[in-house]
Amino acid sequence: MMQSSILSITIIALIFVSQTVFSAMPEKPVFLPYTSNHQIVSEAIGETYQLWVSLPLKYAENPDVRYPVVYLLDADIHFGTVRDVFISYKWGNHVPEAIIVGIAYGRSIHNWENGRSRDFTPTMTESMEGSGGAPVFLEFLQTKIIPLIDRTYRTNPDDRTLIGMSLGGLFATYVLFEAPDLFNRFLISSPYLLGGDSAVFRFEEEYAKTHDDLPKRIFVSVASLENEAFHQSMTELEQRLSKHTYPSLFLKTRVFRDETHPSVFPFALTHGIRFLFADTVEPKS
Repeated sequence: MMQSSILSITIIALIFVSQTVFSAMPEKPVFLPYTSNHQIVSEAIGETYQLWVSLPLKYAENPDVRYPVVYLLDADIHFGTVRDVFISYKWGNHVPEAIIVGIAYGRSIHNWENGRSRDFTPTMTESMEGSGGAPVFLEFLQTKIIPLIDRTYRTNPDDRTLIGMSLGGLFATYVLFEAPDLFNRFLISSPYLLGGDSAVFRFEEEYAKTHDDLPKRIFVSVASLENEAFHQSMTELEQRLSKHTYPSLFLKTRVFRDETHPSVFPFALTHGIRFLFADTVEPKS
């Protein structure tokens, strides 16, 4: 009888706590300070995208300053991390003040995965239904997203960075060769470049035939505990870029020890942006 009473009291207490927690949950989404949200529709893709924009903390106080822009793929899971790291690193003068633009789907993770499989793959792959939409997504990025950001904010169109991980890293590598004038800096984390018959390397070969320089800063990394295909992808990309001896290319690769595919992105970010922006700042001691 005593045990039954204790069990009943415990259940009632749990119900009360759960009701209190749920009643305390906000009815509306909470947004980060100094950020704004835009919706932009691609009729060609049939998708409404969210653009999450973080402005420098003193953006309003400096009306004559134009800022570099960092474009982030997979913003649904990485936007807060990237935004906070840039603020922290600016205090140490490791990076310049920048506008962060996260390209997000803003929906359930299942549908979000379907969207990125479509948008970030340059060619169709049998294992990915709906893949091969990177050319259409790239055109949307070029003609709609970037012009919207440039019209709305005080940007420096000569200083753009693209951050992509995994399939986002594949797309970033594709953009590097297919639209070489679009971005100056690339953070490519754990790219899988061997799918679709390694089509991205065919884009690299075409670029090399008509260009004798690649004036970019590129940081490519993988995790030591990732599948070997990710390591092969980075090695192949590094070897191809290095053999051309592009005079204005600054390339750095890194293997992060004891990290996995899900855990490596924060390390790629914190190390990568310091390298990518090393030409623009002098870090504090």
